[in-house]
Amino acid sequence: MTRFFKLSLLALSLSSSALLAQESPHVIGVQVDFSGIDTENNDNTRELNDITTAHYTLSYQYHINENFAVGAGYLNGDSNSFTSIVDIFTDSKLDYDALMISAKAQYLISKRNSFYIQLNALQYDFDIIDDNKTVYSDDGTDFGYSIGWKHQYDMGIGLKIGYDVLNLGSNIKINGVSVEASYRF
Repeated sequence: MTRFFKLSLLALSLSSSALLAQESPHVIGVQVDFSGIDTENNDNTRELNDITTAHYTLSYQYHINENFAVGAGYLNGDSNSFTSIVDIFTDSKLDYDALMISAKAQYLISKRNSFYIQLNALQYDFDIIDDNKTVYSDDGTDFGYSIGWKHQYDMGIGLKIGYDVLNLGSNIKINGVSVEASYRF
């Protein structure tokens, strides 16, 4: 019985030290996107003259293994956050937010660097505001995606640069460059 106890204790200590040596599967991130706005030319969006926007995303991801992760996040933005020269002369703006769930696949190119593609399902809500009055609102579900490069430091901090696309229904598409700082804990 004591031999079984010693072997069990040895197996437990080896497995727990192996688990501690692995990276944690939990990652939180803060991302900022600088994007262009593409609108469908119709009665719903004709008052929106802004062509640029910025939004911020707070996210959580759980890494299933080194190649796949799932996550959830919240994004919020408006077209007054990032203004181009054309946007200065307009009095309209797009105000939007979304809840999202995501699936990410990544291909490791070295110990710390990887290319990734991420698919996002969105529950969005947006308002087009002109002369401080809401002229059109919409909410619903749609999708988005992101592709890019990520660098992960040993201390848990990660940096990501990508190209993101968000579809807010059939009327509005937002696409641009994103930068994210993350922490693996």
